Amino acid sequence: MQTLNQLSIGQYGSIEAVPNNKLLSPLGLRPGKSVKMHAKSPLGGPYILEVDGRLLAIARQAAAEITVDGRCVCAIPGNAALDGAS
Repeated sequence: MQTLNQLSIGQYGSIEAVPNNKLLSPLGLRPGKSVKMHAKSPLGGPYILEVDGRLLAIARQAAAEITVDGRCVCAIPGNAALDGAS
């Protein structure tokens, strides 16, 4: 197991545990959900994640508290626009 902030850009993970934070669950960050790391902003900025076909920005500190299984090879069903296709 690893934390969300340890995923590499482009890597998928399956969320294992999320801290008790009333802001994370409404964003779709719940155990069992697939997540993909899209970008890591420089200079301490947020991480850009894909969950349920939506892009989210979350703080690095929040990502460090979310545990994931980084061995997930699942693709997130979704929006072709997020994959760079037109």
